Amino acid sequence: MRRTSRLTRVAVGVASLALAATACGGTSGESGDDGGDDKGLAIAYDVGGKGDQSFNDAAYAGLERAKKEFGYQTADIEPTDGETDADKEQRLTSLAKQGYNPVIGVGFAYGPAMKAVAAKYPDTTFGIVD
Repeated sequence: MRRTSRLTRVAVGVASLALAATACGGTSGESGDDGGDDKGLAIAYDVGGKGDQSFNDAAYAGLERAKKEFGYQTADIEPTDGETDADKEQRLTSLAKQGYNPVIGVGFAYGPAMKAVAAKYPDTTFGIVD
């Protein structure tokens, strides 16, 4: 019972973060570098990936809810075994290059990689769910 409650809170948090990030954008009349090129919401999962019955599954539920309720285009990327911070950085860079905005990392382990990638893509919103 408690696990379901926790999963629900995280899923709602991810969906809320996606909504808040898009609501903070400018109007279509404002100019920006890549404002109209945003593809949608992307998530990079932590160790365990989808099916972990924890944070990753909750983030996936939030991603699916954002797609269904708000019509976002979405992407998600699974982790690899024994990955390094460089692997995480490459994954986040790939999502940002593809035009996803915001890009969410699941887990505190994304901290160093996200800091590095965010500096390279200042027009993209990055966040961590932990």
